[in-house]
Amino acid sequence: MLTMSTSSGKLAGMSEARPYHHPHLREALLAETAVLLAERGVENITMRGLAERIGVSRTAPYRHFPDKASLLTAVAEDGFQRLRRQMSEAARGDTSLQKFFCMGEAYIHFAVANPTHYRLMFGPEGIQCAGNPALTAVADDTFALLQNAIERCQQEGSIKPGDPCLLAYATWAMVHGTASLLIDRQTHDDIDVETFIQITYQTLAHGLAAYQV
Repeated sequence: MLTMSTSSGKLAGMSEARPYHHPHLREALLAETAVLLAERGVENITMRGLAERIGVSRTAPYRHFPDKASLLTAVAEDGFQRLRRQMSEAARGDTSLQKFFCMGEAYIHFAVANPTHYRLMFGPEGIQCAGNPALTAVADDTFALLQNAIERCQQEGSIKPGDPCLLAYATWAMVHGTASLLIDRQTHDDIDVETFIQITYQTLAHGLAAYQV
């Protein structure tokens, strides 16, 4: 039987409706989804659960994302934007080759620091999102960073001639493989991450070198 609460004047047993309004709901949904990806994985994320964690009504998230797939697409897009930004900011050094190597290291460090997010961007869930033009565009922009860096190194004479797109794919395959081995714990426990990254780049540098020794 429902009774009146003496402190609030509300019917006891009735749950207070959660409001729709949130000043930055879209950003909050993206941020909370990223947290849940790391904590629980893709399969355990629900629109209802997100609404409860943020403190809005169950229908509020649908104002920005019609379904879970569209939300994950936006999270993957945000991941590529972050990856691209970190690669750009890491591109430091006196030569184009040094900047190129720093970008690759930033790629691997991003993957190691954000393994679940990284899997969403490049794994089966990300493939399902690949038809989205915005996601495709930011992924292409990220790859273009790598290709443009190779072109600058070729102009500088530090990387051998050849199709820069194919060389970029070869480079990507190597750094992506290194990142995947690390986040999936496929290396021996006693292997130092930074040492592994450096050896990867020494091997890559030899393969791309303009002049083979």
